Amino acid sequence: MQKALLIIIGLAVVGAGIYLYMDTRGNKTTIEVKYPDGSTESIKVNDRSCQMVGWQNKVGVSFSFDVLKKYQGAGGFNFDASQIRQLDDLQNDFGLQFETLCKDYLNGVYKGREALYDCRRSNVGNALTALRQLKITLEPIKSIQEASAQKDAVAGALNQYYVVSAGNFSKDCNPRALNIDRNEVRFGETDNQQTVGISNAGFFDMTWQTANTPHNFLCDPSAHKIAPSASDKLTVYRLHGNADAAAQTLIVRDNFNESAELKIVVDDGAASTARLLTDIKDQLNAAPNPDPTAATIATVKKSYPSAPEGIVNWISGELLDKMGNAGAAKYVLQKAGQDPALKAQPQFKLDLGTVLVKTGDRDQSKVLLDDVSRHKDQFYAAQATMAMRQAGGSQDWVNTSVATTTPGTGKISAIAGAQASDQVKAERAKNRFEMEKAKAATTPK
Repeated sequence: MQKALLIIIGLAVVGAGIYLYMDTRGNKTTIEVKYPDGSTESIKVNDRSCQMVGWQNKVGVSFSFDVLKKYQGAGGFNFDASQIRQLDDLQNDFGLQFETLCKDYLNGVYKGREALYDCRRSNVGNALTALRQLKITLEPIKSIQEASAQKDAVAGALNQYYVVSAGNFSKDCNPRALNIDRNEVRFGETDNQQTVGISNAGFFDMTWQTANTPHNFLCDPSAHKIAPSASDKLTVYRLHGNADAAAQTLIVRDNFNESAELKIVVDDGAASTARLLTDIKDQLNAAPNPDPTAATIATVKKSYPSAPEGIVNWISGELLDKMGNAGAAKYVLQKAGQDPALKAQPQFKLDLGTVLVKTGDRDQSKVLLDDVSRHKDQFYAAQATMAMRQAGGSQDWVNTSVATTTPGTGKISAIAGAQASDQVKAERAKNRFEMEKAKAATTPK
């Protein structure tokens, strides 16, 4: 059975009234119109021309809005000036919106979105019903007293028309697009990745993106576009740097200003990292020719079955660093950094910068850590500042304008920046004192 199309409306001005005509040729489309007595009628319309000729009166409305103007004011209708101006355009607006909806359908705008078309077409019928109710309410009015008695009914009919015709008859036709299949994911000792389903229940293409990604976690992809009625997958990967162990919340947003929250719960603390390190060491002990890099990458691939190569290399670099193999960690982290999306992550810069300190690449490390120390997320800024301080050497490593964390707690100290500045000043004063002391010892008396 062919899909029903749209009611087709046109306009003609006759005398003092505006007449709506409807075409019965074509006979491929029907629309239900409700009558004041509760009865309904199926109206057949033309699905090809998007114009209306030759049918009037029974379904159309034939009246002018002069009665609304005549009995406007004290004791009668209580519309303001802007509403009065809108009334003269009401019928024309009605017809133009119908024509637009019809042409959009014929041009394939609603292909694959028939449910949206059906919903808007239903609102077309409701709008026509509201106009017919307005006509029936207005026709008997012959005095200002009668106008006053019917002003609420007239206002209700007009309001109903505006409600259902607004936005190209889209009332109740725009369901929530963004849906995720769960509101919480948990990470235990053996859980290093979790997958979340994202679907588009709307009638238009939806672009979603993640925000507020918890520390020590990575989302892949972090943004994507999906068609109506389509689904997508977001994978959350656990990293192995320093991070808060408490539950945190990931936000998923779309281009329709909708959002959904996904709670990230870590049940095991550092047990997952310890387990991976144990697995790697067991492989190395059992191998006749142990290769730490190969063993680490193989373990990560097994524990992260969905992870692309870049993420596997990143996590492998973190674990190799924890095993004390900074050289191998540098190698795989730099391979991971060939992916621009990973290279831009503050946690990645922090991991690579820390490793480069250990391999003696201080200049490269300084660039990375200094950049992260100025990050707007104070967790990363504090971690980078601490890493630079622990590296020692030139005091210009330390960005004293940022906060730091209390070791072992991950909590940011509100006065850490000031404390860092005081420490630097004290160390410089101490150095000057030692230099003056040495100079005095070598100066002849």
